[in-house]
Amino acid sequence: MRRFATLEYARAVELNLHAAVDAADPKAIAQLFLRSGWRMRKSGWVEYEITSDDAELIVEAARPVLIHGPSTRAGYDAMLAILRPTQLRYQMELYDGATCIVSDASAEPFSS
Repeated sequence: MRRFATLEYARAVELNLHAAVDAADPKAIAQLFLRSGWRMRKSGWVEYEITSDDAELIVEAARPVLIHGPSTRAGYDAMLAILRPTQLRYQMELYDGATCIVSDASAEPFSS
């Protein structure tokens, strides 16, 4: 595996994913990822952690459900592959450091 594709590298260079999904239930969103092979666990009163080899994300809040955490480009692409077939509206951004957007995607952008 190439060094730049690892989750450890994503953490080191502060490669972070931020997403908003127009949904009311963070558990239902986390379960979408669970059904796709990601790991899921409850991490707070209403927060969930979803993880794969390429991302460690927190799923929280409602309408919109917020998803954020360190992710490689492969994790970002995997998340898009899960969200695209759904009827959910979403906005996603992958940041390199604090301010530089590496990639962004949306399905029917919405105002939060």
